[in-house]
Amino acid sequence: MAHVRKQLRDAVVALLVAEGGAGARVNTVAIDAPAGAGGFPERRVSCPGSTVTRASTSGESARQIELIVAAYVTADALEDAVDAEAAAIEAAILTDAGLRALCVEIQFIGDELAVDLEGDRPAGRVRMQFAAVIVTAPNDPETQEA
Repeated sequence: MAHVRKQLRDAVVALLVAEGGAGARVNTVAIDAPAGAGGFPERRVSCPGSTVTRASTSGESARQIELIVAAYVTADALEDAVDAEAAAIEAAILTDAGLRALCVEIQFIGDELAVDLEGDRPAGRVRMQFAAVIVTAPNDPETQEA
């Protein structure tokens, strides 16, 4: 087994590859790496942090994991392309049965848009933040509890 953060990252990468947006180019390159580091279009997935609370008297832990998904695109209608990526990603993550089986809760927190008008072609990015709660066995960050 792997840490539940890795399990979440892997599940989101698999979901976004299957969903097919961004030419199915989805990876875990650092969110803040230069735009286009993996080519355009591109989606990046990261789980940079978490908080843990006791979920029950049996010692289970509720782990709230920060999930970041960033999408990078180039287009003539840049804001429209960024918004289309954001809508597709949000819908995919919030409705996927596999993620619902892993997480007791997953919610969209917000997003941030950025555009870069320098270079040969304008590029845009949307950085989306989600909060996912996964319950784990006592003192075991790898074993998800049903």
